Amino acid sequence: MLYALNDQEQLQSIYQKSFSDISRLKERAYYCPSCREPVRIRSGPKVIPHFAHLPDSRCPSIKGGESEEHEAGKWLIYQWFRAQGYQVELESYLPGIQQQPDVYIYGSKRQVAVEYQCSTIPVTDIWKRTKGYVDHGIFPLWILGPRHWKKKGPHILQFNSFLQSFLYQWSSCYQLFFLHPRKKTMTTASGLRWLSPASVTGSFHPFFLPQSTFPQIFSHGRKAVLPSIFHHWKKSWHNNRSTYRREPGSKEKQFRQYLYLKGYHFSLIPSVCYLPVESQVQLSVKPYIWQTRLLLDHFTPVPIGSVVEFPKMEVPVTINQYMPDPVSEYAELLSLLNILKKTGNNKWVKTREVAFPATMEEAFLDDRTTLAKLKNLKIM
Repeated sequence: MLYALNDQEQLQSIYQKSFSDISRLKERAYYCPSCREPVRIRSGPKVIPHFAHLPDSRCPSIKGGESEEHEAGKWLIYQWFRAQGYQVELESYLPGIQQQPDVYIYGSKRQVAVEYQCSTIPVTDIWKRTKGYVDHGIFPLWILGPRHWKKKGPHILQFNSFLQSFLYQWSSCYQLFFLHPRKKTMTTASGLRWLSPASVTGSFHPFFLPQSTFPQIFSHGRKAVLPSIFHHWKKSWHNNRSTYRREPGSKEKQFRQYLYLKGYHFSLIPSVCYLPVESQVQLSVKPYIWQTRLLLDHFTPVPIGSVVEFPKMEVPVTINQYMPDPVSEYAELLSLLNILKKTGNNKWVKTREVAFPATMEEAFLDDRTTLAKLKNLKIM
């Protein structure tokens, strides 16, 4: 957002000014605090009042600055909360943390800072701003703009590390929130599960804001009916075995070298090295890479009947500070498949060996058998 250098306090509420007040304010001179260039007030019947640089501006903030879409979105959010009786401020500066959320809700049991994110910014900026709110007891609510809403199918959403940094987790349900200001709809993407580094599946539900309340939208995830991932996972297993990737990434290359040194080929890993762990959606490494390493390093060397000790994995927390334990989730799945037996809190005993397939025929048979077990257990 651009801030005028004079009359700043008065102009922070420019959205609430009348047309005559805005016309009067347009006669004054304002400057961008970042580049000190002149800025002007833009407004109209279909334009939310905001400050804008002149067309020939070279201000570095323009690239990541606000669009009319962003202006309209945060104004819609502000009006929505206000209509429900919340104590809310638009662009309220919080001196204690030197941050200025798009919408600030206060006066209730919990303070909420709403950030409407339309552009793509560095993930480190998201973490920094989130930490600033969390450290001061303010709940950060990040809502994404429509350009980040890219569906690949009825229940599949395009995914990346940027969206991953906005994940929330409530009641074993991963969620993202999207706002389309022109349509006045808030869409919840609930029950998100990993399909690939570029896609997740889940339940997508749009809410028309004028007819919806805050509690309705943010409690929807607990009621969502989630789609099956069986066919996606089956296809992924098959592709992972049968498709040769000539230019794998650095992690994939390291993984192949790791297997080679142990005398194995990446296309012949056991099916239980590619299990659908819920928190995979929070991880940056593919499931078969970290699961195979766990199995070979900490399971295979242990004799049957002995305790298996798995190390912890470092995982970034979600926006609402949830830190998963994917290793324990994986061990739970191995227990359901009768490979481990749980004897205490995160304590496991090996009950049988896991063999590496010798041929592709053995590998595909292993896949079919394991998939059938997971389906019967309603894991997929």
